[in-house]
Amino acid sequence: MNEDKLSILQDIETALKEIYEGNLELTDTLCVLSLENARIAFKQKLGFSKNEQVTDSPYAQEIIESCVKIGLTLVESGVDSKEYLRCLEKVKNSVKRHSEYGPRGYYEFVKKYV
Repeated sequence: MNEDKLSILQDIETALKEIYEGNLELTDTLCVLSLENARIAFKQKLGFSKNEQVTDSPYAQEIIESCVKIGLTLVESGVDSKEYLRCLEKVKNSVKRHSEYGPRGYYEFVKKYV
């Protein structure tokens, strides 16, 4: 894995870790839903996916807004938007995988590394 991709993944994971720490009700299931919606919201900010709906759940908004902000900042600095979307997908898959270990399994995993 190249340094740029690793840096993007760490940016996303650091944001998620902070959100998990600030919201004890956040579960991996809600995180996955939020990341799926963050993909859509990010594409909409770039002018795509206008017909897709983004959840208005207040529980998902912090993750969605954080991921969109990270993505836009990275794109402004020259990162390809498709690369950012691939990284979001990778993190989402990691959340799904670690959720097998409990409702906050991903947080228990990621807090050791970020």
